[in-house]
Amino acid sequence: MKKMIDNTLLSPDATTEDVIKFCKASAGYGLKSVFVLPCHVVSARDVLKDSDTLVGAPVGFPLGGHTIKVKRQEAEEALKSGARELDMLINVGLLKSGDFNYIKKEVDEFVRIVKDHDEKSVAKVIIETGLLSDQEKVQASEIIKAAGADFIKTCTGYNMGKATVHDIRLIRNAVGRDMGIKASGGGISTYADAEVFIEAGASRIGTKFGIDIIETYQKTFHSK
Repeated sequence: MKKMIDNTLLSPDATTEDVIKFCKASAGYGLKSVFVLPCHVVSARDVLKDSDTLVGAPVGFPLGGHTIKVKRQEAEEALKSGARELDMLINVGLLKSGDFNYIKKEVDEFVRIVKDHDEKSVAKVIIETGLLSDQEKVQASEIIKAAGADFIKTCTGYNMGKATVHDIRLIRNAVGRDMGIKASGGGISTYADAEVFIEAGASRIGTKFGIDIIETYQKTFHSK
């Protein structure tokens, strides 16, 4: 379970001290990654350098309307600063406009940058499910899979909607069994929540409650 959790601290008012404490606590529990704002990537890298907890950062966050050039620069800087997992939000408005060529181009470019930097770096693409119809979710998922991204992520948590079991099942059906799906964006605050999403097909959980989830998981199984 612990290697399925991206522990997240993306509050705009999070201080450097907050980030350092959050990273130390997350590493102490062996969580998969800690996601922080781009300005905190270097601090997180320095704290986590001797652990197996990875540094993650968002790209095009939280609205997705950045140009491809800006998203490319943001991704490159985050990777150079020490991030190893990147979550990029697509241009939701252009997807809903039916400009699938644009979405394909920005996702292709993002995946290329991540994999050219290091084949072990992870490219996740956020589709903001709360703003999309089911048909749009499937269309976005198919584009992202074809681009070679590692994961499709449901939501940022900053716009409408949150992770739902329906969306996880819908995306899983669209992309098959092998591609990663990250359930994120609110609605996952307990071990019971995480368990439901994993059973539905999620392979990663994005949450700010990662430590609480693991503590409950450990108590549950150590008590048996």
